[in-house]
Amino acid sequence: MLKKVAAGMLGLLLALSSLFFAVIIGYLCSTEIMPAIRNGSLNVETSTMILNRTWAGNEIYLLLAGYLLLAVALGFGAYKMLRKAIAG
Repeated sequence: MLKKVAAGMLGLLLALSSLFFAVIIGYLCSTEIMPAIRNGSLNVETSTMILNRTWAGNEIYLLLAGYLLLAVALGFGAYKMLRKAIAG
């Protein structure tokens, strides 16, 4: 019983972490990438300070790719943990 509760709590933590990174991805896309797309280009010409580093221009795509990979991995881990908690 304790293992099911622990797996459920870990699953919820992983799900919230995945949601956190998904919100960050959405925010960065709406503030950095969508203005460039509205101008008819995928070339981002702004610079953004994230994680004590200035991401200039198209480097933001690397950050978004890393965050997307992290969000998907955390979401998959949450799915597996919650499934394990329910199935027992």
